[in-house]
Amino acid sequence: MLEPEVLGVSSKLAKRLEAWNERPGDPESWSAPASWNRDGIVLAQALHREFDARGISVEVLYHDNKDGRERPVRNLPRGGV
Repeated sequence: MLEPEVLGVSSKLAKRLEAWNERPGDPESWSAPASWNRDGIVLAQALHREFDARGISVEVLYHDNKDGRERPVRNLPRGGV
């Protein structure tokens, strides 16, 4: 895993991501609480916006618990699903 600084992620967003990751939930089994998943999508969107603002072309994905697929956050309304 790359450190946020290597990717150019702001310290504010990096702290938010770390705090979210320390919350209860089991992302390995995708049985995390709905609020954990929803907050993760919001953070993924923030990450995507930071990359866009710097002209970095990457596709940030989230795991869709409804069908188990990975989806780009750019296709979501702001604030998640």
